[in-house]
Amino acid sequence: MKKEEDKVVIKETEVVKKYSLDELLEKVTPENIHKEINLGKARGKEVW
Repeated sequence: MKKEEDKVVIKETEVVKKYSLDELLEKVTPENIHKEINLGKARGKEVW
């Protein structure tokens, strides 16, 4: 939805497919998996 001059225009959006965790994990391969990433010390109430 946006305002154009003196009117409001409502535009239909694309439907975005929702993926399950299983569907996403099926696409992980030894070639595209990344290594562990060090994000530094925990902040706030994070637990590592």
